[in-house]
Parts: sequence; C-alpha cells; structure tokens
Amino acid sequence: MCHSTSIQTTLASTNRFGTADLDLRPPEMVRSTMTAWIQACPNCGYVAEKIGVELLTPDLVRRVLAGDRWRELMFGWKGPDLASAFLRASLLKRELGQPHDAADSALRAAWVADDRHDRVLSIECRKEATQLTDLALEGKDPDDEACRRMRIRQVDILRRAEIWTAAERLCEDLLDGSPEGTAGIVLRFQASLIQKRDTYCYAISDALRWTRPPLEPGPEGDRQQPAAGKTAPWMSALRWLTSLRR
Repeated sequence: MCHSTSIQTTLASTNRFGTADLDLRPPEMVRSTMTAWIQACPNCGYVAEKIGVELLTPDLVRRVLAGDRWRELMFGWKGPDLASAFLRASLLKRELGQPHDAADSALRAAWVADDRHDRVLSIECRKEATQLTDLALEGKDPDDEACRRMRIRQVDILRRAEIWTAAERLCEDLLDGSPEGTAGIVLRFQASLIQKRDTYCYAISDALRWTRPPLEPGPEGDRQQPAAGKTAPWMSALRWLTSLRR
C-alpha cells in the first residue's frame, strides 16, 4: 500500500497434537506460530496474511488508516505488537464487510493477550469478537450448521469475557435443541463452567474427559475401559473438530 519493502516471516509447515481449545485455538505446535499468521508493514502499519499479494482498494485502506481507532492501535498502543496487528486486521476486514473474519482476528488478539497473562486486554478483545460475531449472525438462519458452530464458539468467548448473563442465555438456547455428540457435550460442559463462574481456558478434550465414565473394575481388580457404547463421544470428536476448521 505504501510501496515500501520489508522482510516478513512465513510459516513453511507445522503440526498439531491434541484437540483445540473450546474457542477453537489450535493445539501445539501450531498455536505458538501466531507471529507467522499475519504480516505487518513497518512503514504504514498495513496488515494482511500476505501483504505482498493481497489486493485491496487503496482508497478503502487509506480511509481505515486515517481513522481514530487505527491511529490508537498504531501510535497510542501499549499492548503487544502482535495483538495490535490482529486488531488492525479486524478493522480492515470489518470495513470489507467480512464480520466473521473480523471476529476471528479480534479473537486472535485475545489469544496473544492470554499468552501475556493480560486479563484486561483479553476481555477487551473478546468483547470485540463477540460484537463482531453478532454482526456476522445478523439475518442468518440460526439453524444453519455454520451459524450453529459460530454460536457454540461464542459461548466460550462470552464466558471468558465474563459476560455471564449472555453466555448462560446462549448456552441454554443451544441446549434447548438437544444437540448430540461432541457439540452437546461441549455445551453441557460450558453450562457447568458458567454456573461456577469459571473463566479458565479449556480444550475440547477436557469436555470429553468431563463426561467420560470412570474406568470399571476388571475381573482381576484392574481398571477396564467402559463398554463400547459409552465412549461414542470420542468416536465423533475428530469428525466434529474437522467440521469446525475452516
């Protein structure tokens, strides 16, 4: 956008072990590669996944860069630079009419704050993410599968932002549909966390362990796996996770 040249980091490959967090932050090792998820121009501050190839209307970008929020993130920002980059990406995507992607970027800024143990910033970013998710869901069919997945993730965003009433209401609304499999397990787990006012970060595997029956005594006193029907949630977990990944 400003025709300057800079050196940027790209991610050649990575891997993941385990399940994502309830807000779909990926597990290690990919969760620690966020610095390579976005590129920022050190001259004008423009951000994109690849600033050298993404083509946006220059007038649109200049309008966003001239705004008060952008200037605050560039010149008055006191938090992590990476969080600022994701929030700037969120501003651009919202201006482009992509509230879902804007919400993703705001949530990624919250993940940066989580890693810095900055509770105030993480709540601020999650509040922004949930507002953008609401915007993305406006006029959409709540029974649409993609919308339902967004709403399930929003329960976790609301819980960790300590927006308890909205989190409880949304969770109850989703549970009224009697969801089955991993989605139902995650929502029931969320309901228990909301009731306890628990803001901790949990993974999908934590929800599955929470609902799994204890091991049963075997004929020689050792502990055996439960009967096959009792572990069905584990059988469907990978399929559900795959459907959530974009």
